[in-house]
Amino acid sequence: MKNIATLIHENGRQITLVMALFALGLGLFAVTLANLLRLDACHLCIFQRLAFFVIGALLIFAFFGWENLILRRVLLGIASACCGWCMNVAAQQSWLQWFPESGLTCTIVEPGVTERLIDWLGQIYPLFFMATGSCESKDLVVFGLSLANWSFLVLLIFLAANMCLLAKGKKAL
Repeated sequence: MKNIATLIHENGRQITLVMALFALGLGLFAVTLANLLRLDACHLCIFQRLAFFVIGALLIFAFFGWENLILRRVLLGIASACCGWCMNVAAQQSWLQWFPESGLTCTIVEPGVTERLIDWLGQIYPLFFMATGSCESKDLVVFGLSLANWSFLVLLIFLAANMCLLAKGKKAL
């Protein structure tokens, strides 16, 4: 584990670019996969896609503004907060998928900030943001994990890498 942290510290700018491109690629992959397989996305799925685009954009800006320590730390901090929020959303969706008999759903309860944001974006651009699926459904399982489970794991890696970048001082970056 120490070797990974050292690698991130010594190659921070390049790691930031790789994470940015990976996040943007995951967002595009999720949209493409949903269209090809005709998967009905729920509010939480769409939010996770959106979060990958936002995180990717923040990391791209951090890459280009790398020499400005304050800007870099602010952008990495915001990206970390986005990772944390989206991890919460992915965990919520995973819970709904693991325990569908619990009676909890993402559509019965009072809509939260995430649902209202997706509904608002769905009115503006329905092709990309219209939520038509159920959060409890596991339409696609890869190696025993749903897409929400994979999203949580990837975001956890992004968050850990961002925290390593933020923890290291100016001289090593």
